[in-house]
Amino acid sequence: MLGFIENIRDWIQTMKLRLTPSRCTYLMRLSCVIGSLLFIICLPRCAFSQKSPLKLPFQINVSITGKYDKFTESSDTTTPPTHDTITSKVEQIFVIDPSAMGSTLVLAGDSLTYFDSNSYIEGWSSSHAILHFDTLRKGITSMSIASNENYVDYFGVSNTFHYSWGLSCLNVPYDNDSIPTLDSIKSSDLLGLYYDSSGIDISDVGPPVVPLPWDSASSKLVSGQLQLSGSNIPVSRVNESPSAIGFEAIQQNGQLECTFAPSNHQGILEVFSTIGEEIERISILPSQNIIVIPHLTVGLYFLRLENNFLRVYIPE
Repeated sequence: MLGFIENIRDWIQTMKLRLTPSRCTYLMRLSCVIGSLLFIICLPRCAFSQKSPLKLPFQINVSITGKYDKFTESSDTTTPPTHDTITSKVEQIFVIDPSAMGSTLVLAGDSLTYFDSNSYIEGWSSSHAILHFDTLRKGITSMSIASNENYVDYFGVSNTFHYSWGLSCLNVPYDNDSIPTLDSIKSSDLLGLYYDSSGIDISDVGPPVVPLPWDSASSKLVSGQLQLSGSNIPVSRVNESPSAIGFEAIQQNGQLECTFAPSNHQGILEVFSTIGEEIERISILPSQNIIVIPHLTVGLYFLRLENNFLRVYIPE
């Protein structure tokens, strides 16, 4: 044993003699390069191997009570524009749902990033969230959420509407199922809070050559107090697209209940994983209009019935 220790000591002394400053610099650079390569290789696997500390889908309730600058204007020149400061309460709901059409969810390390965007005939909407967790202390160390929507009613009375809101705050406690109700956030922890809305109401529809009467209103948050809460959504109804056969799916307690219009012939309901693997293949009898699929594990699935597709997320 003593001989072995002496050999180690001699080797260390030899390395000290051989490690010139230039060689030390080279070894340090080489170790940095190797470390960076290992980080790049491992990062994608880490990003998709995490699971959310919050049970998904999750709903965040936001209530803003504060002072708003309100500006109104009318095409009726006999009515002068007005500018007031009003006190009002605005309530918003932000949903993190990986099964929603147009949504993207990325989990990397202690961070959750969510984005969804939808376009439809009347307008568009988008929302995003970035949450950083401290799972040991059961706290969201920082949270930023924001949402935008534009809406135009093309039928009958024509109205346009736009709103955007967002908040950024620190130190929000949570458990696996909920964010406890917070009547207010400490001013030092509230980094940002805003709410803007605007709209135009056209009260009549006439020929294009006739100017239409209109009224517009806009409001902007000046200062406000935030109330915050959140909870897991136990029941989720999702539709990837409108279905001619009324194909819908409701998940609850790990079971998936699929409903559809009855048919006079036998059909097949297929369930696929995100990589295209067939998980279930269920025969549907003539006149049958409901199928219950039990024991699906947590994850995202695709359902197919007569070329009608649904995307469904099973939460924890």
